[in-house]
Amino acid sequence: MAQMSARRCEQCENCFMHVESVHCKEATKNCNNRHTPSLLTCARCKEVRYCSRECQRAQWHEHKMPCQTQATIIWTLKLLGPDIEQAFNSFVKFCKSISGLLEKPAISALELQKGRSRVNTNVFLLTIKGKETRFPSSRKLGRGCYTFKIESAQGVTMQEMHRLLDYRAGPLATPDVTERTMAHRPGLLRIFVLETSGRLPIPLDGYTLPTDISNWPSDYHKQYDPDWQKNFLELIGQSLDDPNLQYEGVADDVGATSLPPARPSSPV
Repeated sequence: MAQMSARRCEQCENCFMHVESVHCKEATKNCNNRHTPSLLTCARCKEVRYCSRECQRAQWHEHKMPCQTQATIIWTLKLLGPDIEQAFNSFVKFCKSISGLLEKPAISALELQKGRSRVNTNVFLLTIKGKETRFPSSRKLGRGCYTFKIESAQGVTMQEMHRLLDYRAGPLATPDVTERTMAHRPGLLRIFVLETSGRLPIPLDGYTLPTDISNWPSDYHKQYDPDWQKNFLELIGQSLDDPNLQYEGVADDVGATSLPPARPSSPV
């Protein structure tokens, strides 16, 4: 029998089947008990997963635009050079590594207890600041590490996100693109991470983590924590009382950031 995956489950974008992981029993609210032996990755964007080519074809009308956007980002990174590409990849890996910790604070920040439909009109906005540290070249330490610090976490409206994102990357960054960037379909928890160090050029300094909520129990969104910000920062090792504490990722031998696995949560 094959060893069960230790990764937080990733799902087919069309039918929501996923590879069974060690987290499925823990994440009962997310596991729909619809398992598939493996998932395919879109060869163009290298982000979205499908359980079959049939599901990929069925979902293409929704995936076409974000797929083109991600393919453009990959092409742009090659032009900008290895330093920017490494910084961006570390930023993305950090975002994905903490994605499992963002769901509960997002529920409180967006005040979803007032209504589950607020996921369509509000965004959990996280600002982080990255810092690069170079190590002496060695096989053990590699090239260096990127350290990321949470600067702020808050719930904002889509109107505020439009003011932040519309047209900031030129004429192609329209209000419609902002809407599709935040969530490519209704019913997704909208999470946006903005990197503020200035290391990454616009629009590579932003990353979205739309999270499926279809498996949430009917009353799951009603939990509200008045101290959500304090508890969230302490959960990732950063305290309101000690702003110098940071959630870190250390580069491996080839310079890619290696970070702790995210805890079980809705697949993204």
